[in-house]
Amino acid sequence: MEWNRWQSVGLGERDRLPEASGIYVIADSYDQVWYVGKAQNLRLRWLGKGHHRYAQLMRKNKTLRYRIYWTLVSLEWLQAKEVDYINAFKPALNGSKVKPYLPQKPQAEQEMKRLLRVLNRLTSAFPVVRSVVVGQYTEANYLHFLLVVNLHDCILLSKSRNQRAIAIRQAWSNFQSYCGRDEQTYRSMFGGRLTAKNYCLDFLVIPKLIFFLEQEIIQKTAYLETVELLGVGIKTLPSLSMLDGLKLREESMDVDSAGRRSLFDVAYLQYQRNHLSSLTHSGNF
Repeated sequence: MEWNRWQSVGLGERDRLPEASGIYVIADSYDQVWYVGKAQNLRLRWLGKGHHRYAQLMRKNKTLRYRIYWTLVSLEWLQAKEVDYINAFKPALNGSKVKPYLPQKPQAEQEMKRLLRVLNRLTSAFPVVRSVVVGQYTEANYLHFLLVVNLHDCILLSKSRNQRAIAIRQAWSNFQSYCGRDEQTYRSMFGGRLTAKNYCLDFLVIPKLIFFLEQEIIQKTAYLETVELLGVGIKTLPSLSMLDGLKLREESMDVDSAGRRSLFDVAYLQYQRNHLSSLTHSGNF
């Protein structure tokens, strides 16, 4: 359901909506879906201040910059399509009373879902694969999912860490590891971690792995599976055996003033390799 590829207008440009039947999605600048609705005439539904959610949305429009995304749907399919999208996104405003403020949500968990959706959304730069969950492991009663991303999406993760929402900022942390190496010879490796409830997303940046997977998929070699994580369709590795054929550097050849080498993210991936279990269709949650 790629609603973000639909045509859209800002909330203040709603008079540009077409006079046709369709489904609309209200989303903010962080790709968080707040409301899903249907209309026999999209323009008339949002004309002036007539929509029952208009005043509520306008109170946060300066900071969240809402947009109305729409797709044309024939009248006989409106009801069914609306139900499908509401079930898929579970927007905060659908089914709730109209109040003078926006309801609070479990922000860290919603941020996890948003990042997973964005990181699995293909682009012109990454038309085949953009990120991959390489496996899961349990540590200190937390279920961790190890997620490899490309270098370009470091900006996306940085923006998430610096959001105004305190709950999201506090859900982010760094993890460090010597990857089983001698602490006198190596500097620790740092990674980003987003925690919600009893699970974590651990982010590693390994561009060469993403490039390798993209090339292999283009050549029709099955290296990835699609499963659901937090209700979001994600790409995952059914096995880490493919790493055996990859020559990825685990450490830098340079040394710092103390004579220690830097470790790359792939070193942590290899270190955790024996502790990782694959995500399968039966393991969705």
